[in-house]
Amino acid sequence: MRPLREVCSVRIARGLYYRTGAFKGERVQSTETVYADTGLLGATTEHLYFAGPNKGFRIRYDRIVAFEPYSDGIGVQRDAASARPQRFMTGDGWFAYNLVVNLARCSPDFSRRPHAYGRRPMVGSNRREPSSRVERPAIRART
Repeated sequence: MRPLREVCSVRIARGLYYRTGAFKGERVQSTETVYADTGLLGATTEHLYFAGPNKGFRIRYDRIVAFEPYSDGIGVQRDAASARPQRFMTGDGWFAYNLVVNLARCSPDFSRRPHAYGRRPMVGSNRREPSSRVERPAIRART
């Protein structure tokens, strides 16, 4: 037996018909983790580096919106319109998370985006701003 369909077809002109039907599509959404590459993850006070045989990139800490700890690695969310979360499997997730978050806090760009690393810096007279000027004691020559 064929299923019943409610279809109506109206002739508009010779060879041209307007057809209505009861077919309705539905969207299927799924989320999956895609393996990209195996390589080295490096962290400095300014950037997060990844180097693999097929892919390599650098992420500035001021371009990272959030870090997420996992039991076997860390997750990074970039600040971009079409950025997808990236997950790095390191084996020891909490160590990698603490290392990267603390290095990001030491970053010179930390004052630009303090909310990105989970805690705002202290405000007030007890916080000393870093300065590029180095104060040295005066040295006098003995005569």
